[in-house]
Amino acid sequence: MDDVIRDAGYKFGANELIILSQLSLAAVPTAAIIFLDVVTSRCPTVCVVEEEGCTRYEGDSTDMCKLTEWQWRYEEPMESVQGQFDLLCQGSRVKYMSHLLFYIGMFLSCMLAGLSSDAIGRKKSLMMFLLVECVGLVLMIVVDTFIVWLTVRFITGLGIGYFVVSQILIIEGLKVEFRHWFLAAIWGFYSVGLLLLGLLELAFTRYIDMIACVLILVGALWGIYLFGIEESLRWLLVKQKAESAQYILHKIAYRNNVELPSYEEIPKLTDDQFSVVDLVVIKQSRCLLMILLAMNMVSYYLYSHAITYSYPTTPNADYVMLLMTGGIGFIGVLMTSVSCCYLGRRSTVVGLLLLELVTFCVQMFEESEVTYTVCSNVFRLLVPGLLYCCSLYSLEAYATPLRAKAVGVVMSAAALGGVLSSAKLIYNESMETAFTLQVVLLIATTLTLLLALSLPETKGRPLPDQVDNMPGLLGVKQWCSSTVKETTPLLRSS
Repeated sequence: MDDVIRDAGYKFGANELIILSQLSLAAVPTAAIIFLDVVTSRCPTVCVVEEEGCTRYEGDSTDMCKLTEWQWRYEEPMESVQGQFDLLCQGSRVKYMSHLLFYIGMFLSCMLAGLSSDAIGRKKSLMMFLLVECVGLVLMIVVDTFIVWLTVRFITGLGIGYFVVSQILIIEGLKVEFRHWFLAAIWGFYSVGLLLLGLLELAFTRYIDMIACVLILVGALWGIYLFGIEESLRWLLVKQKAESAQYILHKIAYRNNVELPSYEEIPKLTDDQFSVVDLVVIKQSRCLLMILLAMNMVSYYLYSHAITYSYPTTPNADYVMLLMTGGIGFIGVLMTSVSCCYLGRRSTVVGLLLLELVTFCVQMFEESEVTYTVCSNVFRLLVPGLLYCCSLYSLEAYATPLRAKAVGVVMSAAALGGVLSSAKLIYNESMETAFTLQVVLLIATTLTLLLALSLPETKGRPLPDQVDNMPGLLGVKQWCSSTVKETTPLLRSS
């Protein structure tokens, strides 16, 4: 199908730029919602009542927690979840529970996003998950107990599936030769979401005001997508929905002032019924999926831990770190997309994993505070690019009937990395256990780097519509080879 539309003169114009901008904006609230707990769980300001007045404390104080309740009070409870629900003296494990439950919900949501977008369509699935997210954000504003708050954070995690579907629509709905730039746009906007969260914390003191702003953005996106986004043409062709597919073809032809073939003239795509299990059963998919899962899980664990665990405790420093993280991540995605264009997908992934491994080794064996901070910033630079590459591979390498399921499963691995990171913070393990976990991660990162050498080069390939057209992994003899025999004609540009 790529060849049919491209040869007819399909161009990337102003209308496509509008669609790209609309879908990329979905990443902004995604990042803000994921790391919202970093802001809402900060330690509140406390006043300890004394004979001569009130002494203010920023953060937890062991001596203060030994006092009776009437001897101290929160200065502004609504500024923090810990203050709102009186969690300050209950230990650090409690505040990380919301992180854990959110990532569990996100894990399920990414899996469901792939299944639902194949079953009911990309657009309907997108609208459904956005609606779930809106409901979750509304409930976050009105909850009155901590148990309900935890439940609502799980619900907001369930709504993150819209981010997965928006990536599928970008790849399937816009000019395929520039797909790596289009996907880079949405991951760049993901870093913009962290910038937005930092600006919201700078502008507001109450966490419910920040949540309200994110809610307005998500609600606006729901309205924009309802009227401004069309269903994926590829999905319509696979499902053989003739009337809807012909309507989309007419719109593309009209916008670009070209003649496109009718629905009857386009080669029909088979509506093969595949399940998530087939991602493991099918030979072309099995090993590729394992590599992408390991890469996403390990990388996101390091990213989430670098942001959550190393955050400063003073409120004034939170928004600075968020702004830095967003800015560094944006630069990382931009550098990665340029590398994918000129060096290729495979070389870029191997290079990023090698840098990640070296950085992890330095952080593991050099325990100074300066080294830890520098390594954390390197992770903030590298990992967004690696997550972008994982999404790019899952979207480019998998056939249309498997594509949505593949990107959903691969994104769920990132959520699993967040689950492991949150569980580690809750467990608060001993130094010996922490070192053991680091050794396991070091081995996993090394194995992932070695396996990544087998990744196929998807630069310039048309998107496969059938399983037989999916690229296979490279053999050991091809790891250092610059030429690989192609089974399908390459596109004219990548």
